[in-house]
Amino acid sequence: MGQNDIESSKSDSRFWDRHYKQFRILIIIFSVIIFSALAIDSYRNATTVFTGTHYMRLPSKFYVAKTFSAQYDTVLTGSFLLQVNGKIFDSLSQIKEFYEGIGSDSLVKLVFFNHNKAKYLEDEDEKKKFVMMSDTIIAKKSDFNDSYLLQLDSGTYIALTIPNGATFNAGVKSGDVLLAIKGVSLKFREELPYEMFTTPSLRYLRSLPLNEHIPFLLLRNNQLIVKDVTLNTYGVRTIHLLLIIYSLIFLCFGAFLGIKESGNIGIRLTSLAFLIIAFQFATSLNYNPPDYDAVSFIKIMMTNILGIFMLSVIIHSLNYFPSPNEKIINKKIYITVIYSVILVLVAVLTVWFIIDFEKIIGTIFFAVMFGLVLFYIVLRIIKRNKNAPAEYRRASVIIFSTWLIITMNSFVIGLFYRLGVKFPQWFSEYNFLLMILIPVSYFFVLRRYGIYGIDFHIKRNVQYNLLSVFLYLVLFVAFVFILGKLSQTEINFPYIRFSFTDVVVTSSLLSQDANIIYNKIFFMLCSLVIAFILLKIGKYSQNFINKIYYRQKLDYRTAQNELINLIQTKFTIDSLAIILVEKITKLVRLKKAGAIFFDEKGQIWENKIYVFDNKNCELEIPQDLCRPVKILKTYFPVEGLPDNCSEYFIENKFKYVFPVKIKEKLLGALFTGEKLSEIQMKEEDFSFVTSLMSNAAVAIENAFLYEELRMQERMKNELEVARKIQLASLPQKVPEIPDLDICAVSFPAYEVGGDFYDFLNGTADEITVVVGDVSGKGTSAALYMSKIQGIFQTLKEFYPSPRNMLTKANQLLYKHIDSKSYITAIGANFSIKEKKISFARAGHLPLYHYNTLNSSVVKIQPGGIGLGLGDDDIFNNSIEEISVNYNIGDIFVFVSDGITEAINKDGDQFGDERLKFIITSNNGKTSKEICRVIIESVNLFTSNMKQFDDMTLVIVKSVS
Repeated sequence: MGQNDIESSKSDSRFWDRHYKQFRILIIIFSVIIFSALAIDSYRNATTVFTGTHYMRLPSKFYVAKTFSAQYDTVLTGSFLLQVNGKIFDSLSQIKEFYEGIGSDSLVKLVFFNHNKAKYLEDEDEKKKFVMMSDTIIAKKSDFNDSYLLQLDSGTYIALTIPNGATFNAGVKSGDVLLAIKGVSLKFREELPYEMFTTPSLRYLRSLPLNEHIPFLLLRNNQLIVKDVTLNTYGVRTIHLLLIIYSLIFLCFGAFLGIKESGNIGIRLTSLAFLIIAFQFATSLNYNPPDYDAVSFIKIMMTNILGIFMLSVIIHSLNYFPSPNEKIINKKIYITVIYSVILVLVAVLTVWFIIDFEKIIGTIFFAVMFGLVLFYIVLRIIKRNKNAPAEYRRASVIIFSTWLIITMNSFVIGLFYRLGVKFPQWFSEYNFLLMILIPVSYFFVLRRYGIYGIDFHIKRNVQYNLLSVFLYLVLFVAFVFILGKLSQTEINFPYIRFSFTDVVVTSSLLSQDANIIYNKIFFMLCSLVIAFILLKIGKYSQNFINKIYYRQKLDYRTAQNELINLIQTKFTIDSLAIILVEKITKLVRLKKAGAIFFDEKGQIWENKIYVFDNKNCELEIPQDLCRPVKILKTYFPVEGLPDNCSEYFIENKFKYVFPVKIKEKLLGALFTGEKLSEIQMKEEDFSFVTSLMSNAAVAIENAFLYEELRMQERMKNELEVARKIQLASLPQKVPEIPDLDICAVSFPAYEVGGDFYDFLNGTADEITVVVGDVSGKGTSAALYMSKIQGIFQTLKEFYPSPRNMLTKANQLLYKHIDSKSYITAIGANFSIKEKKISFARAGHLPLYHYNTLNSSVVKIQPGGIGLGLGDDDIFNNSIEEISVNYNIGDIFVFVSDGITEAINKDGDQFGDERLKFIITSNNGKTSKEICRVIIESVNLFTSNMKQFDDMTLVIVKSVS
């Protein structure tokens, strides 16, 4: 049972199976919503105010207000005190109290955050960065006390300013403490281990006006300063551009599946999974919008809910795609458990989100969802679908493995993060790029295995053009990038002094103006070298692309050599056709080619077209279909042929037809399909194919000659075998009857003949002799001979009378014999005891009887017409049976017309009289001797001329 059959048999009662058109509408609506969300979020993301700053929590509350020295260490103003003797304090009063409790000469271990190391902050773990960016010093009590500190109860640490960003251009520096923006202090969410502003602070920051001077109150080196910052719009970061691209990829793929094949539950679930992922990508662009309005609230809530619900949809889809896993599907408890857990999580998240979404503990959801993934992995291992077809099993392994890699990557990284394992920032940000494996794996499986009849195909010429454009675009970008880097490079050239005797490189440098000129010359030379290298790379790359997309120039020399080999080799038509269409396909780089050949009568050879399309096959083709091909003078598109003809070739994906002629004689026709490059054939291609077929015509004609010789040889061998079979069907020896001496011989004029004789029911008391002659000669006569011989052998058992036997034989033959054919026969029954012969004749030659009483030969010729010449009434009225008594020494001779009508070189026939004379002259000899004399006499009479007709001779002599 096919997969679609399984689906239909199991899901006839499902709503979406009965209303798949409504599902398509649902997919379209969902896709429009996702695209709208993506467009809106992309716009809002690109237009959000952007300060170009990495904000962080303050390292501590205690700001070092002035620089101080302790032994060999110096602590600069702007640093932060983190620990005193391993203790962390909440206020300056606690530090003062601590100092008052120690002796004046006591040593104190102080840990300070060194703002000079702030440039490394972006690469460090959020929890440990302040400690790792700190310096530990040992100081005396007198070296440092609380008077050196300033307690900051609010503020934001400026960890990094992006070059050309708004704060960077305004003069804000790394290490500054931002106290307020237009009098408002920014705050971070304390419950999170990473940096995220509270909702009011984030809303305030992103609602600041553009193109106005915004005062930033800063603390730098214990000095309050104000910097006027003119805010920029956000623009599009690379990571956000990638998110947009990924969202579009998943959106298009999911919408395509849902609309293309919405009648299958596996495709439906897969489509929904892709659309949910697309929605997640789209909303992640602007997860923290500048305005937390109702729409933003709903969007964030839906993003979280769908993010959880997505897991169950993915798991559910894997139970059906690419093939249904009946071991899991039939046990609804498995999917029920998964959906139940997901629904509980969604309910908890919804309540939590409405009450206070800032206090949601993500670890709970992470742990439950990670447990569901592990549960399904174990379930799939235990419940493997071993009964699915091999290609579906391979496809299932690919899809499941891809999801496993992606899911484990996300969960394992999340688990390590919660365990405090450090990851580079670039890895955390760009880890989502691995998800491209999902659409790639589905694309590969659907294209490779043709599941559900979905076929992704981009025409080769489009692929070629896109790849070529991409190649030169990459080369151009590389050229511009390298030139840009070179333009920023300045080389200080030394002064070089030239003379007739030497070239001296001095240690002094060129003047500024001269150095600028030398740098320009160097830039130009490098540009030329780089352009040359990139052009070479482009040429080799383009040649490689041309090769894989079959765009190389046609190789005339190779084609000529291969066709010469064809001409010099003996082929049958079949083998030549297969080799020829394969050669043409490869030489011209076609998807398929076909050929037909015409025999001497103008009929299509064996009524078939030989096709090669990376596999050999033959198509049956009606004879009248290719009549228009015979009148073609040159190549022609199949669309221009008559309707019935063009439809046939178009259906079989042929494009052009090329007649194959030699000296105006039509030998066949070549049909070409689309080129592998999927571009239209050009004049060069037409000339190439025409030239190939002109040369191949010689090979085709040779093949016909060879085929004719081969067929003649085969027929000769077959006829020789038929001759042996026919001779073997005649009695191999005559019956031994005590009172009769019998001899019989038969010589076909060709390999096989239509004469026959037989002896029926030979006993001591009775024997019936049958001699016959089928009209015509050769194989057709031989076939009828075999048929009538079998009929006589059967009828004699039931009709002992010769007349009755011949009458019944005519009845059987009349309706089943060709109207142009007939059979003559004579049957004679010898009664040994009574010494009487009863015989009847069906149009055959008379019976020659030598009578010893009067020593003469008489012809006995009762009435009768040939078998198959008339119906029952006509035949029965014409045939008669005669009985004759015989004596010892009487001779009965049965002959076919090949004896009496044998012709000599003068055109005279052997005739009855010569036959009678031979019988009379040799009446004392045995039947075998008489046979030999008659045959020798006939051969002597014809002077060994070619035998004109079959010769059959049966002699029966009474000896006692």
